[in-house]
Amino acid sequence: MKMRASKHILPKPAPALTGGTPWLLGIALLAGAFVRLWMLGAHSLLIDEAFVAVGARDILRNHTPMWDAISNAPFVWSVGQLLGLRGLADPTLLRLPAAIAGVATIIPLYFLTRRMFGARVASASAILYALHPFAVAFSRVLFSDPFQVFFILCGWLAFDRILFSKTSGWPGIRNMSIVALIWALAFLAKYNAVVPGALWLLAGVLAGRYRVGPAVACLAAMALGAIATLAIWPYDAPIWLSAFLEKGGSYNVTLSAFYFESKLHLVLFGASEVILFAAIAIALRAREMRAQSLGHSALFILGYLVTVIFLGRTFERYLLVCVPLGCMLLAGLSAYAIQELIAAKRRWLRAGIALVLGASIGIFLMGAYKSYRSYWTYLKNDTDASAIARTVTDLEHDGRHGYWLIPEPIGAYYLGFSQYYSRAAGIDAQDSLADFNHFEFSAQPYSGERTPYSVLEVRRLARQWGVGRLASMPGAFIRAAMAWRDTVEAPRIGSMDYFTSTALHSRDILIMQCGLRDVQGEPILEPIDTQQLPPSFTRLPLDRFQVYRTFRPEGLSLTADTTMDSVRAGSWILLRK
Repeated sequence: MKMRASKHILPKPAPALTGGTPWLLGIALLAGAFVRLWMLGAHSLLIDEAFVAVGARDILRNHTPMWDAISNAPFVWSVGQLLGLRGLADPTLLRLPAAIAGVATIIPLYFLTRRMFGARVASASAILYALHPFAVAFSRVLFSDPFQVFFILCGWLAFDRILFSKTSGWPGIRNMSIVALIWALAFLAKYNAVVPGALWLLAGVLAGRYRVGPAVACLAAMALGAIATLAIWPYDAPIWLSAFLEKGGSYNVTLSAFYFESKLHLVLFGASEVILFAAIAIALRAREMRAQSLGHSALFILGYLVTVIFLGRTFERYLLVCVPLGCMLLAGLSAYAIQELIAAKRRWLRAGIALVLGASIGIFLMGAYKSYRSYWTYLKNDTDASAIARTVTDLEHDGRHGYWLIPEPIGAYYLGFSQYYSRAAGIDAQDSLADFNHFEFSAQPYSGERTPYSVLEVRRLARQWGVGRLASMPGAFIRAAMAWRDTVEAPRIGSMDYFTSTALHSRDILIMQCGLRDVQGEPILEPIDTQQLPPSFTRLPLDRFQVYRTFRPEGLSLTADTTMDSVRAGSWILLRK
């Protein structure tokens, strides 16, 4: 149901762009650059960061066309071409493009907010986003999301310039070309970019800011831009689509709903729900352009949350695209409240508005403070991964084999180790340690891992079909590839308990890690739940091993047993007796 009737009526003109303080945009950019670049390499690479680095290194060294056609392969290729092998070996340089993208996102956010709310609100939104701990943390890691959010904001700005103006009409070829190009880049950063693009258009129509016909034309241009990128790699694109469809139905919707309900506070902290519903309430009651803009932003956030829940995803990074709109909402509602405060004639009404406004801003500031405190703890809570790498590599020169007891060994591979490492098989412990299983006891050799289907075989099948047949019948090809995959018997994953198994020979290496740095694969913005702790080092069946070396975060005693501590990281190199 539309929040404002807008049939066949051109949108009202954008607000006046004067009267603000554009120089505040410069302050926001400087502040955003400082908090994103300071101590950029302080923490070891996360799993997904190392995954991108390994893929980019593989493309440069082995000239793999699209690195086994993973779904974000263009992004991985771009990182490799931009940084080269030397850059991929330096964690600070590796993260630098993401930090720059995070700072650059402030610019389209400023101009989009300026169109929707005016220059003063735009300046406030830019400063809020520049310092928002969620945006800062995810601009300091090499995920594709910061790059995609930059292009998404540029795409929304292009939509708004076309669909909300004094001369708004049917978009021309030039405008459609710009839209297609921007959203093609967003799609190349990450294949789900069309979701926030389509939802922004839908929210604009429901809020009465966009007309249906031109919005549909923009949607078509966006879709054509995404499809055009697939044509560049015709034999890899079907594999991306298969991965997208397979992932879309492989998660638990109920679990996702509980997850995002518990994570929504990361956007606007304790005021998230109140601010969202206040924006919708104002949009339903008021008729001015600012109210429409509030409704547009709030409806997008709600629609996006419903969509990601339906897809069943459970990663904090999927909330990143909501953060700039959250900052826009907070600044816009604050400006609206100040306007109402000035206009209010009754003292009790003025007091009430001031109380609500102060409480909302106070809650946001308190939430930001707590998140920064947790993030600072996370940055300091790290062991020297490069020192661990050097130590294990030196031991391997004597013919030993190393095994990692962590869910993913890709970080070890990035550090230059061989692929003879263990990957978690997901086998639960069957004894009293089952309740404390924060790192895997059962695993398989990493070099023996096999995917359920061969990407090269699927690519070969695509070549047999030809580009024309692929373009005309993509669904049929996906079904054919899936049918072929189902005929291939996936190898059974052998598992073993490395504490008690004889698979480890004398003098082989067992590397154990636990603590905050390994509990999650994303930056830590809130305290870790302390109800479930890793197993105590003294309780583990380690009589067959001797401790070769212990690693702790800086300033922590090497003799401290951190295995019962969910905050402080710990790493051990054990040798089989």
